[in-house]
Amino acid sequence: MEEQLIIEEPQLEEHSNEESQTKTFDPHLVIILMHCALCGIIIIAVLIIKLFFADYFAEIKNWYNNNVDVETKIEDVAAEVGVGGPLEHIDMPFNQEFVNPIIGQITSPFGYRIDPFTGKPSNHNGLDIGAAKGENIVAAASGVVRKCEIGHKDYGNYIIIDHNGFSTLYGHCDSLVAKVGEYVSAGEHIAECGSTGRSTGNHLHFEIRINDTRIDPKPFLNYVNNG
Repeated sequence: MEEQLIIEEPQLEEHSNEESQTKTFDPHLVIILMHCALCGIIIIAVLIIKLFFADYFAEIKNWYNNNVDVETKIEDVAAEVGVGGPLEHIDMPFNQEFVNPIIGQITSPFGYRIDPFTGKPSNHNGLDIGAAKGENIVAAASGVVRKCEIGHKDYGNYIIIDHNGFSTLYGHCDSLVAKVGEYVSAGEHIAECGSTGRSTGNHLHFEIRINDTRIDPKPFLNYVNNG
């Protein structure tokens, strides 16, 4: 028998000579992605602020528009007060026409502040003077007691004294001493300090009003290094 020679052809192994390709990031693409992410964060922040803080900024804008140009000028106040009012005596220092209504320290000034109850900005129409409960409150100027009210939702127990051209208000009193129609002299005991009404603690809320417009009382008083 003839021997059949089977010639096996050597199988050539296919060696993959694929070059390893290293992937690199395009720096321009990275910068674009970062800008997109930043824009997204800004948009989300603006939406959150608009959703949750719109009222807060509206209050600030409203207060700014109403008060930014309003300053208490003693000369202007004196000119607006009717004849016979104590502010008419321009030959004397104005703060000597008033006496401090209570012994204490200013705890909250007149004007813009964060409301202690709501946490939102609000316009504070008077001067808060902290003092102990029962501390004597006196008339800041001579005049006639025009109103006494007990249990007002905001002012609590309060007194209004008319001074012939302007008036003063004494709020959050613990008790009232003066009565409607009585004439009281500057420095006369009219009430006692407390924390009635919309109040966070014992203090006097003091206002000066000219034609029912509140003005900053501080320039007319003598509280040194307070508020």
